[in-house]
Order: sequence, then structure tokens, then C-alpha cells
Amino acid sequence: MTFPLSQIAENTVPFDFVFLEQSTCKMFGLQYKALYRNGQDHWPLSQLQHERLRAFHDWGYYCLSEVTSPMDYKIAIHRARFVPVSLNFEPRLYANRLDMRYYRWGGFIAGLEGCTVGRRVATRQDVEQALRPADRDYIEEVDRYLVDVFLANLQERRLLHLDDRL
Repeated sequence: MTFPLSQIAENTVPFDFVFLEQSTCKMFGLQYKALYRNGQDHWPLSQLQHERLRAFHDWGYYCLSEVTSPMDYKIAIHRARFVPVSLNFEPRLYANRLDMRYYRWGGFIAGLEGCTVGRRVATRQDVEQALRPADRDYIEEVDRYLVDVFLANLQERRLLHLDDRL
């Protein structure tokens, strides 16, 4: 399940997308970065955004796209590098000098299943813990959409709705 965040929510929870992998009940966030091809191929990073992302180091990743042609849209997921947001800040990550640990899609999914990627969440409190140190007053849409759907198990046709506003 994918939960795209609005620009308002992204100011507080600094990911483009938050995902829930249903079979493992694990969540992870992705901050998408497009490849720049002027001179040396690189992905530019913002220091302010990077510092915000590092607060979510146990379940956040940069998704560094290597797509160079619109024709690659069908294989885009395989043309990406997944890098933990815990890396040291650099204003540019150069494609040919990316010596840090990163995953390709298959390795990323294997890590998700093998408990080296993402964060396991089973309750509303787990979600709230994962979203800290975010200011809870500004992420109402995450509470409304992520938590309500978050505890749905469609394979077993079970739905647990936790709502403290009732």
C-alpha cells in the first residue's frame, strides 16, 4: 500500500511516499531524487531536507532514479538505487562515485522481508513512534489515511480501525 504525502505533510514527514508492506507489517519512506546529467551524473541533495530525513533513519531511504529516457518507465524500479537516509550529507551524490551501501530493488525487497529494511509496525502507537519527532499537529492527513488503512489485512478480510477521536 502506498501513501503519497502532500507538500504540507512532507514539510513535517519529509518523504514523497510512505509504504506499508502488508505481509511483514513493515513501513518505509522514500524520498525520490531525479538524476541530473549535466557534466557528471549526480543526484543533488538539500542539507535542510537531509537533516529532517535523518530523524527517520530507521525506516527512511532515498530513491535515486537512474532513468535517463521516458522509454525506461516500465523498468524504472529496477533503474533505482535505494540509499539509507543515515548517510553523511553531501550536496551531490555522484553516480560513478557512490561508494556507500545501497540496494537495488531485489535486494531492497529481500531486506524488507529479512528485517534489515524498514520498521515493523502493528499498532497505532507503533505508527506514532515511527513518525516522531514529527509535530503531530501538522500531519492530520497521515493520521487519517495512513493509520486507518494501516491496520487492514485484506488477505484475511480483517480490519482493525483505531480511532481515538470517537
